[in-house]
Amino acid sequence: MSARRKPILLVEDDALLALDLADLLTEAGYEVCDPAGSNDVARRVIERDRPAFALLDYNLGNETSIPTAIELAQRAIPFAYVTGRAEAISTNPLAPSAPVISKPYRPDEILRAIAAMDA
Repeated sequence: MSARRKPILLVEDDALLALDLADLLTEAGYEVCDPAGSNDVARRVIERDRPAFALLDYNLGNETSIPTAIELAQRAIPFAYVTGRAEAISTNPLAPSAPVISKPYRPDEILRAIAAMDA
């Protein structure tokens, strides 16, 4: 099954950025789960939709996406961080290892990251 038939979870608290990323993925032929702006919503989406891949912003308002990253890692669901805070991830000992795409990103960086997760 190609990555384009597998649902992708977006965890992003900025609604415009989430919409932009969802549009990029949809236009590229990917299925996108409802975007999650918090760890609680992400957890519910993971349970309901069983995503094959995820893209996580590091900062989610007053929290980080580390709890979601840990849950994804425990479930062996590949993910990448899409963030303007790459240094915060690298210095956080609780952050599971994953590729980091720095904001602002280029569309091809997102698409290559998903292709790599499907390899």
